[in-house]
Amino acid sequence: MTLVNCQNLVRRFNHDAGIFDITLNVESGELLVLAGPSGCGKSTLLRCLNGLERIDSGALTIGNIQLNARSPVSPREYSAVMHRMRQQVGMVFQSFNLFGHLTVLQNAMLAPRIVAGLSHEAARDAAAHFLQKVGLSDRLNFYPGQLSGGQQQRAAIARALAMKPALLLYDEPTSALDPTLVREVLNIMRQLHDEGMTQIVVTHEMRFARQVADRVLMLDSGRMATHCTAEEFFQGHPDPRVTNFLANMD
Repeated sequence: MTLVNCQNLVRRFNHDAGIFDITLNVESGELLVLAGPSGCGKSTLLRCLNGLERIDSGALTIGNIQLNARSPVSPREYSAVMHRMRQQVGMVFQSFNLFGHLTVLQNAMLAPRIVAGLSHEAARDAAAHFLQKVGLSDRLNFYPGQLSGGQQQRAAIARALAMKPALLLYDEPTSALDPTLVREVLNIMRQLHDEGMTQIVVTHEMRFARQVADRVLMLDSGRMATHCTAEEFFQGHPDPRVTNFLANMD
């Protein structure tokens, strides 16, 4: 079943590269890796999927919620649609974005209480469940500054999961980590993939992409260079842009 549908998405900026004419489907339970050189538009595409960037043209559907840039809507109507869409999408950032003055448990409880309107008890139960899932049940009352980078990123994943999203987005989730901590975060993503969570991952961890991704979308200057299975991408893809990109990743 198709969970995400993008039709000719465009997001322009005055000076920075945007994305142009992006069309793709992401199936439920799929792990899609967004690849490409720095500045090619990967993060911009993620931000459009999460409503952090407003699309200039095209259409975006996540689940049963559609946003069509050709349909004139007021800023209030646009915000209302994006609020509904954003409730289905979890986001994990490169820099964790945890609140330093809140415990790990309080961080994971915040969105379920404020956005989803859960009671304190229900939000606490959900947060504790997902923190246990990522191996942090013994760190519930720790503050982010008391955790390693890998633990902080796992806490950020648990915070996203606590909203029970249909789709989880990651923007370079391991790039801020010491190499020795990368594996613990990637293992959580593997586990979620095995459990059927739909995930879109911006990453330069090509070994992870080769082993776990179902498909790879490579961008070049904001446009789709190739969109294929991970096997096709890593095993002699004919496009020289793919060959050069992978050679530079070695």
